Amino acid sequence: MSAGADKPSTSLSALDRKLLKLLLVPNGDLKSSKSLSTKLGIPITTVRRRRKRLESLFLVNFPCQTSVTILFY
Repeated sequence: MSAGADKPSTSLSALDRKLLKLLLVPNGDLKSSKSLSTKLGIPITTVRRRRKRLESLFLVNFPCQTSVTILFY
């Protein structure tokens, strides 16, 4: 058995790349699954499933919250 057998696949499809591109837009606009679904022309369940997978693979969380106590420490 190979050493990487327990690791999930990190290959990205064209759709995954499009989704990441929309999620990582630097304007701070947080995207809902519904708006992403409409923009990409795919079912909302597909957006949710792929978004969850991408978040677990790359440890990204949307939306990002910052603690005020950390900012003014």
